Amino acid sequence: MSKIKNKYAYHKCAGGVLLCGQNKLFTPLLKKKNGEWVIPKGHIDVGEKTIETAVREIKEELGLKNITGLEKITKLKNISYDFKSNNNIENFKKVYLFAFRAPKKYKLLPFKKEGFIDAKWMEINQALKLAKYKSEREAIRVSIDALIYQITKKKLISVFKKTLKNNLLGIVLTGSLPNNCFKSWWSDVDVLIIVKKINLLTKQKIAQAKNYLEKKEGRHFGIDVIDKLNATNPTLPEISLSGKTLQTLLEAKNCRQNIIYIGKNTKLYYPSKKEVERYSLSNIGILSLKNRRSLAEKKLVNINDFKNAASKETRTANIITKLAIQYFSGYTCKNNKEVLIKSRQLFKNFDFTLLDEIDEAINKWQKLNKFELKIILIKTTNYIEKFSQYVFKKATKIKNN
Repeated sequence: MSKIKNKYAYHKCAGGVLLCGQNKLFTPLLKKKNGEWVIPKGHIDVGEKTIETAVREIKEELGLKNITGLEKITKLKNISYDFKSNNNIENFKKVYLFAFRAPKKYKLLPFKKEGFIDAKWMEINQALKLAKYKSEREAIRVSIDALIYQITKKKLISVFKKTLKNNLLGIVLTGSLPNNCFKSWWSDVDVLIIVKKINLLTKQKIAQAKNYLEKKEGRHFGIDVIDKLNATNPTLPEISLSGKTLQTLLEAKNCRQNIIYIGKNTKLYYPSKKEVERYSLSNIGILSLKNRRSLAEKKLVNINDFKNAASKETRTANIITKLAIQYFSGYTCKNNKEVLIKSRQLFKNFDFTLLDEIDEAINKWQKLNKFELKIILIKTTNYIEKFSQYVFKKATKIKNN
């Protein structure tokens, strides 16, 4: 659908990313006559919904007209851009994007009437290298993360239901996975398991499930466990619950999609504003002390040692900054990008350049060498020490006033 007004054309299009696979993911790209590889998309017909257009265009351009069973994963961020056509008309195009999943890698047949000369299923890393436009590469990345969330959610429910049976009361996700900022090569899956009763057998079963998930998924699962009393009505939450658990419950209050499974008539406890303030500050102290101890306990020799240490340091730096924002403003950041924005708004006389550097490092984490990791370690350690002391001084000054 397009409109021309005073030599200005406005186009509304829709399309999307199609994924296939589970542990190893593939996506199809289309090759144009000029050699550019792109994702399928096209104009919205009159009376057509954006998602209907996306499905139609994917099927038409990839030659999948008679295929059914494309499963919607998520709605992606729209993309917009300007361009000038051959007749000198200024064009503005808005593209509504979706992510879908196919049950298998169907045979592809490029739609030659639209100028496509090839269509090919590509392993994700190859697709990210060949896709012409940055916005489309980002759409592919977000689609992958959304699919990982969908797969992981189903697997967590299945595994813990099977392992814990009637003792399972709830499963709550936290961190990057439920907040659309999961990085498959970097992020952990953080989970809170709620059970009716905790005993040795329960702990052993949870450990067994955790080991199974890590082997199956090839990534780390950070699992906390609490019983029904502490999940619904803790007597002394700041003592009986860890900072991570309190954070998980607080985020679940604001993001109900984090609660992926809950038993009937179970009402979770959510920390009060005062409790949030107290545990946020105390956990900054706990994390900074823990961080000092962890670096003093192990000698760093090979690149994996440096990667593990740098990973812990950078995560701690972001968590401490997030907790400081929470303490002084009551705002809970959903991702590292929000942490960076909010920290600069709240603490204008502190330098947060390191957080930018951490974000850049995470994006090329697999390519970093030992020297680069050591530099990150030095800078991050200094940041944690300086920022912790800055927060404590600021909090004391406010309290004394």
